[in-house]
Amino acid sequence: MPSTKPQLPLTFFSGWYRATPCALAFFPLGLDPSLVDRRTNHPFSVSNPFIAPLNHLMTRLLQHARVAVAAIALTAAPALAQDLGIAVGEKAPGGPLETLTGQTVDLGSFLGKQPTVVEFWATWCSNCKQLEPSVRAAHAKYGATVRFVTVAVSVNQSAERVKAWQAANKLPGELLYDRKGTVSGAYDVPATSYVVVVDKTGKIVYTGVGGTQNLDAAIKKAM
Repeated sequence: MPSTKPQLPLTFFSGWYRATPCALAFFPLGLDPSLVDRRTNHPFSVSNPFIAPLNHLMTRLLQHARVAVAAIALTAAPALAQDLGIAVGEKAPGGPLETLTGQTVDLGSFLGKQPTVVEFWATWCSNCKQLEPSVRAAHAKYGATVRFVTVAVSVNQSAERVKAWQAANKLPGELLYDRKGTVSGAYDVPATSYVVVVDKTGKIVYTGVGGTQNLDAAIKKAM
């Protein structure tokens, strides 16, 4: 039986991961943290030119380390994704996303007009792959009256990778890229394959995660 364990807890990235100041990267090297501009969390490259590229290297190393820690944490507590996420009954927030041609759009422009299915997705997500036939079947059944929006998270995938995947696979509906993680953070997304169903008034009527979700029953809550 395919696993329904969530993939990566994106709340790690929307909170702890991005909030950590760049200054932390200097501590292991014994460098003076006063060299970091407290207003921007960026180093003063004027006083010591080698620090800027060093900061970039250390930041990249910390990013990879935090991806590993997040994956380990989820393995230890697979129920985490079920306990997080935006609450049913709340108004669905908007936020900036990118089309695959690089144009900025707001998720809010798709909400509050007709029922909408939003999935937070990644090319590397096995649960998303497992859920894909259900998404395609739901779009075939409800596509005339329900909007489908797939939000590609920016964790471990570039916009170019998403664009190439879409060219080969052609997922139905809108496929948009969450470059800065703003929308994922607004929905407190616990994992990829996280689905949010919104009714025509903009109210969230369903949330769920995993590859075996009953999308037909979820969509009927919004009809």
